[in-house]
Amino acid sequence: MMGAVHTSASKPQTRLAWLDGLRGIAVIFILVAHYFPSPLPGEYATPVAYARRAIHLTFTGIDLFFVLSGFFVGGILVRTWGAGRPDKDFYLRRAARILPLAAVCIGLTYVGLSLGYHDNFTLADVERNYPWWTYVAFVSNWPLAYNLEWGSGSPLAHLWSLGVEMQFYLAAPLLFLLLRSPVRVGVFLVTLGLGSRLLLLALAPEAGFATHFLPFCRADSFGLGILAAGWLANGKPSPWLETRRPALLSGWILCGGGMLALTAKNVGPHDILLAGFGYTIIAGFFMLSILLLAGRPDSLPRRLLTRPWLVRFGTYSYFIYMFQDLTARLVGHGYKLVPDLPVDGLRFALFPLATGILLLLAPLSWKYLEAPFIRLATQYGISR
Repeated sequence: MMGAVHTSASKPQTRLAWLDGLRGIAVIFILVAHYFPSPLPGEYATPVAYARRAIHLTFTGIDLFFVLSGFFVGGILVRTWGAGRPDKDFYLRRAARILPLAAVCIGLTYVGLSLGYHDNFTLADVERNYPWWTYVAFVSNWPLAYNLEWGSGSPLAHLWSLGVEMQFYLAAPLLFLLLRSPVRVGVFLVTLGLGSRLLLLALAPEAGFATHFLPFCRADSFGLGILAAGWLANGKPSPWLETRRPALLSGWILCGGGMLALTAKNVGPHDILLAGFGYTIIAGFFMLSILLLAGRPDSLPRRLLTRPWLVRFGTYSYFIYMFQDLTARLVGHGYKLVPDLPVDGLRFALFPLATGILLLLAPLSWKYLEAPFIRLATQYGISR
């Protein structure tokens, strides 16, 4: 979800600031969506409820992460597996990037539950439907899909998206080895994602919620990211792609209009519009955004994406995403000392404080946990 672009199997490329800026937007969207969820029908009577509805578009943050992951992994595999030169260290580097921080997050959450940091959700509640091994094995998205619910408020429910990404990482190199072409891989994944959702809805219309969590139902987001990587060379569009810029811009406007329509209807994972074509429209918007941004390094959007504060969010987006829930719940304990604080008031108070704590801790995590494991993977990898 959060890696840098690579030019070869073993040599990392300098991080692209504008891509970190996009990651920053994605994680900010997710934070806002989690802290200020869209109001339910009938809850539009207060200014706060109207404000939450206006920012409902932030639910697409996870879709942007999926597209960026497809773009990142596609960029690696286009130059290695797709050319018939398997990247022997691909899985090792992915494991070094993801597993240590995930282990710490899961471990600290279980310790917190054992100590009772969440009054209404105990360790037994977590184990009842979602045992510890589903998080450790990165398959917690499957029971969420099976039970058609968000995990009964589990503080680790957000790890479903990491499970989807890990399952994509396992499959992507094999697809490149079989299909060889990023275009073929991308088209296959787009067809798989859209087709599997429509088939599932045709067989079981009430199971639309499951499409939010199943990896093959979200494959189109990764596939569109791979297509973007295949159409760009070292982050720049090829000449034939540049000549099609008007068509790209038209598609971007159409997809953006579709996103606004989904937002206006206040759709959620249960909604058939989102489960049907909605995810593809959203992912298409972000894929086209990448293609349009790549060709205009001096444009205002590219300059805005490289703002230091936004790049900082993107650089530490993995830590922020993993620890957002744990931090919010721990900080929320302190606000219980404030009597009669409304729920919406609590959210507005928690958001800046918890986010500030995450930004303070993230560099420490990177320096003492994440970066050392990445160096070890580079040092002891097969392709060193």
